[in-house]
Amino acid sequence: MFLLLGTYFYFTVTEYFITAYRGITHDMELLEALFFGEYAWYFWFFIVFGMIVPGITLLIACWKYESEKSVLAIFCASSLIVIGMWVKRYIIIVPALARPYVAQEWTLYSPSWVEWAITFGGLATFVLAFAFLAKLFPIISIWELKEEQEKKEIAKISKILKTGKLLE
Repeated sequence: MFLLLGTYFYFTVTEYFITAYRGITHDMELLEALFFGEYAWYFWFFIVFGMIVPGITLLIACWKYESEKSVLAIFCASSLIVIGMWVKRYIIIVPALARPYVAQEWTLYSPSWVEWAITFGGLATFVLAFAFLAKLFPIISIWELKEEQEKKEIAKISKILKTGKLLE
């Protein structure tokens, strides 16, 4: 896991170095906003708490792999990585969309009937596939139903034996 985190850190740093190396004005404004501007807190939170702190925590947990604290450390590091990935998704989308690259007027979007049909068709396909698979592979297993039925029959027989009367 430490190796994967190190590789991801390398790719992240390389991504920003390549963007800075190209020197395009729009990209440089975006990098400035990420490193020092209004999105700096998100970016540095992602770098520190999404990559560096979990990496150090995992490295320490690997040295103490026999203790119960290592499980807690791995859990905490994994949680920080997940939170860091959500912050990374935020800094991928929001800063880029906050600065219009194309000089065009913003308009409201409304989906066409084809897009609605595709959406509802996908939903209907999922419901159909779920219903088919639920029929093919039952959600409640049959042995559980049989076991419950057997318990009811045993309770009924024991009641008959206690009272000596057949129940209707």
